Amino acid sequence: MTEIEELLEKLKELDPKTFDEWRYVYRGNWEGTEYSGVKLERTDLWLLQGVIQEAIAAWELSWDVYAVAGENVRGSISLDKKKIDFGGWAATPAEALLRAYITALEAEQEAGR
Repeated sequence: MTEIEELLEKLKELDPKTFDEWRYVYRGNWEGTEYSGVKLERTDLWLLQGVIQEAIAAWELSWDVYAVAGENVRGSISLDKKKIDFGGWAATPAEALLRAYITALEAEQEAGR
């Protein structure tokens, strides 16, 4: 399982509604494909990033993605006036934003909200 597949599985567990929206958008364009072993192409990642941005906006959070040295990307989300950073680097802005969103969901879950 690739890193992005692992992240999508975690998203499915933490926010099934957003995962279902992603799956609908992804399958809506590529009918019959499965996630396992599929390398998400650039346009797939754009779709994923858009779905995550919509989920963040609905949650009324602010977000930030920034790149350093080309392909090294970080993402963060402001949650209760506190910046949540997933604490690492990602290969794409979509992955960085997804990692930050998952980190924020986990922080909310730990806080019992």
